[in-house]
Amino acid sequence: MRGGEHPLLDAGIDVLVEKPIAATLEEARALVRRAAERGRILQVGHLERFNPAFRALAAQNTRPLFIDIERLAPFKSRGTDVDVVLDLMIHDLDLVLALESAAVEHVSACGFSVLTDAIDIANARIEFASGCVASVSASRVSQVPVRKLRVIRTHGYVSADLQNQRLRAVSKRGTAIRETERTFERTDALRLQAEAFVRAIRAKRAPAVGGGEGRRALHLALQVGELIRRRIRRYQA
Repeated sequence: MRGGEHPLLDAGIDVLVEKPIAATLEEARALVRRAAERGRILQVGHLERFNPAFRALAAQNTRPLFIDIERLAPFKSRGTDVDVVLDLMIHDLDLVLALESAAVEHVSACGFSVLTDAIDIANARIEFASGCVASVSASRVSQVPVRKLRVIRTHGYVSADLQNQRLRAVSKRGTAIRETERTFERTDALRLQAEAFVRAIRAKRAPAVGGGEGRRALHLALQVGELIRRRIRRYQA
């Protein structure tokens, strides 16, 4: 994409773009605008949306009070051209925004460079107009991989192990505490994403993760990254 040009969209081709949707918010807005102008499908590759544990959690459609997500990964040289916020955390920022549609009112964040010159560990606290609060942590210098999502709701909570595709729920009805656990058959998220993209094209309907959602996740990720860099500069001064 250059100078506002979008060759595939301009050629009348529907597009599935890897996350993040673009490098800058301006580019993301231009992509979304051009797709709408051309009447084309623009889907963004946020793979965790196709995780069966997340899908089951999101389908419960109960208002979240607190969301806690942790994504830890061992260090790999691949992907270090960007910081951990755009490399890993953006997956979970998208999940938070998928679970809570209210406007973001306040964002605070901290993070550190460990093995690269970019941010390798990050934590963000996101407060919504609804009163919901989300805590999102990401690291790419951990010993073992972890991908966990916890949602606190009125009268209970749900915990999703996205790594092993398990869902555990605890709820209270009267004086009784009910616990359930479900393990899902392992799926190929890339295949599910491609199939969803094809279905959206054939049905001429909104994709599973549209350009607007990709832009919103990028906007939040860029906010988090900038807050961390400001904090680092302040303490290094």
